[in-house]
Amino acid sequence: MTNQEKTLQQANKVGELTFLIERITDLTQATTWILAPLEDEDKDINVASTLASTSLDYLAEAQKLANQLVDDAEANASQKDDRPKEERWWKE
Repeated sequence: MTNQEKTLQQANKVGELTFLIERITDLTQATTWILAPLEDEDKDINVASTLASTSLDYLAEAQKLANQLVDDAEANASQKDDRPKEERWWKE
């Protein structure tokens, strides 16, 4: 895999991470909106619980992607490109 392909792969992961963070933000806002006027109604509690659970699922996925990005960046930083200079896309 070329460095350009690796960069594109990492950019895709960043995009996924951004999407997950946006969903977490939306779910957190929805949970707050539901809990604000909460009057001990079971339905509201169940909805809030489901939203909180979904937020945690997205957060776990976001953490996993962030860890993968760090691992990929560390691996790329330590990897030497043995191809001849003329074949490298960035042409040192």
